[in-house]
Amino acid sequence: TDCGGKKPALILSIYGGGKYFTIEERLKNEFITGVIDTAIVTNAWILTNGVNNGVSKLVGEGISHYQLLRENPNKVICIGMTMWGTINDNTHLVLKNSPNRYLSSVSKRQIPENIQEDKETIELNHTHCILFDSGRLNEYYSDLQRHQFIIEARKKTHHDHTCMHLI
Repeated sequence: TDCGGKKPALILSIYGGGKYFTIEERLKNEFITGVIDTAIVTNAWILTNGVNNGVSKLVGEGISHYQLLRENPNKVICIGMTMWGTINDNTHLVLKNSPNRYLSSVSKRQIPENIQEDKETIELNHTHCILFDSGRLNEYYSDLQRHQFIIEARKKTHHDHTCMHLI
């Protein structure tokens, strides 16, 4: 359940297309419209890797545009799931030093200018972020944690929920 005690009727797991992700503008708009419309109509949660590139960035920005263009937008739950070792040092500092009010709105939604090339920042338009920590430095995100999250979510749903993996 989310913080409001609501269970999703559908989990849309959208992974793939990292740093070198490209898509035609028309397809991008159709994809985002379809994902957001599906999430709203079905009361779905969207899962991505939560970093600020590729399809995760596309989904986050699409949700932001949706909310800006609607007078009374429905809240779309979008959960970014990544490894602590994936994010850059500046993002680590912001997260460590923030009071827990959504991490002070992730430092007023400012992305540091001196981003490390081999590390990521968190995509700021996701409603939730789950960071996994294996204790290893520079560990890149994998599919394992997301997969385990979905398996556990399905166990607790009394089998009346559906999971879809979009890659």
